[in-house]
Amino acid sequence: GAYVRPLALVGLRGCLVCANMAFEALGMATKGHMYGATAADESAPLTAESQSARDSRADDAQVERMQAQKRRYSRMQMAVAGFGALAVAGTVALSGSAAGGRVASGGATTLEESARGVPQTPDAQDAGASDNGMIAMDNGMQAETLVPQYKVGDDGLYIPSSDPNATQATRALLTALVDVGNTDSLMFGHENTNIEGQYFWDEYGTLGHSDVTNATGGGFPAVVGYNVEQILYGQNWTQQVREAYARGSVITFFWSASNPVNGGSSLSCKGHPMKNLLPGGTGNGNWTAYLDTIGAFFKELKYEGDHIPVIFRMFHECTGSWYWWGSECAHPSEYIDAWSYTQSYLRDVVGVHNLLYIYAPSKPSDTFIDSFDTWWPGDDKVDIIGWDRYSKETLYPTNVLSDCQNVSTLALKKGKVLALGETGIADGIQGVTNSTWWMHDFVNTFMNDPLCSKISYALTFANESPDRYWVPLKGNPTHPSFVEFYQSDKSIFAGDDRWTTLMRLYAFGPQGNVPDDDVAAAAAADAADDFNGPGMGQDDDVAAAEAAANADDFNGPSMVTDGDDKLAGKAMPPSAFNPPSP
Repeated sequence: GAYVRPLALVGLRGCLVCANMAFEALGMATKGHMYGATAADESAPLTAESQSARDSRADDAQVERMQAQKRRYSRMQMAVAGFGALAVAGTVALSGSAAGGRVASGGATTLEESARGVPQTPDAQDAGASDNGMIAMDNGMQAETLVPQYKVGDDGLYIPSSDPNATQATRALLTALVDVGNTDSLMFGHENTNIEGQYFWDEYGTLGHSDVTNATGGGFPAVVGYNVEQILYGQNWTQQVREAYARGSVITFFWSASNPVNGGSSLSCKGHPMKNLLPGGTGNGNWTAYLDTIGAFFKELKYEGDHIPVIFRMFHECTGSWYWWGSECAHPSEYIDAWSYTQSYLRDVVGVHNLLYIYAPSKPSDTFIDSFDTWWPGDDKVDIIGWDRYSKETLYPTNVLSDCQNVSTLALKKGKVLALGETGIADGIQGVTNSTWWMHDFVNTFMNDPLCSKISYALTFANESPDRYWVPLKGNPTHPSFVEFYQSDKSIFAGDDRWTTLMRLYAFGPQGNVPDDDVAAAAAADAADDFNGPGMGQDDDVAAAEAAANADDFNGPSMVTDGDDKLAGKAMPPSAFNPPSP
């Protein structure tokens, strides 16, 4: 069926749409230190209240940690069943209306069926909601329509609250995320997915590995996260970012920022850094130097000449006690001033216009007033409303649902995109034995709830080692459920036709400039069930599911193949990724 976009949203673009990874973040680091979902005091036992402290090596120099990590990986036998198809494929032709859906056999969910109706602007009527502003969910319940309150540009795209001069691709991404929020699906994200895994390390972005690929037999996360702090220490994730973007992923960065006063870690509160990073403060010179460097990096992220849009999660988990910008080190007024200053410096001084800012406090159901009143940076400073949550296995579904219901209510009221910036079982999923976890405790928690179904994406932390990971591989207890989650209509991974259609509709990403008469490519995508890789639909590919569950495509630190020449649905041997010139 045709997907009809209200004219107010199409505007001038109708003719175009026709057709901390930080080394400090590495839990495999030496000396027994961990990173991600740990208590700020590593000597204290992990509890549900001790959420993710983002710098586990506070007493060591970051350069030393990098060198130790490199030595750690150099001792590993690194071989991974990497990506089998590197080019974005399986396009779905659009002609005026965006026809299609997932590449699927009979009974597949089309974009029109999945989206239920596009988001409305203040001046446009909702195309899919009922008269009372509700959307019918797959489980028979009614969900309120997310009615965005962003301004609308002449091209019909939403304008980020934080930047009226945001690039076209950045505005297009925001508009597409609104659409996803009005479906019964969420985009799955994974931190450092093409930098590190349970058995691989790819510093230079040349191997094309991802544990999501290894786990599913060809998939890739729809959202990929990185840590911009490492840019300040000589790392350059440009290759990895461009690879992920070329596969159709949304890019997000968090920042485990060093203390600008004394150069200490993100856990160092000495010198009142939140106050002193402001003009006239003792840390202002260092802070602006940080911003100059990371701002230049963001501006250099390009794909086929266009700036890659980035969701920036800075000053995250402010309601926690572990960071120097958090509740035990900073005053809320200082936090708000620092957020505003940092944002305006990147935008107005450095000239960065490809950022969407997500505000993500920690465990907001426990700290709701603090999170969204006392510490709130301002409606004009936040583009995406989010939160971070880690919990023990027994508490996770209850805690994350409570968070989500509270934050969703606010997002609907403010008319902003909702996202789960970072989440998972505290200290990793390796100890979870519930084989239904990904469906029962994770995605159904969100998608079966009328409020939480508004979520656009949820991002898990990195796979740091076989003993500490958030995405399971074959043989891990939660792997069968992860494959089921991957195959489910409730998930969106890179290459899902619903997402690639939105990229075409709004002309951004690797699908943004695909000719609308490429019938052959669309036909090939519709017919192909032999590889569930980038650009392909995911939920109908039975071969991929069987391969992920049964094939010996990845069984540890050495590659094992099962002799299937067709490689149907399997992750294929690694090959270098050669991105287009910027």
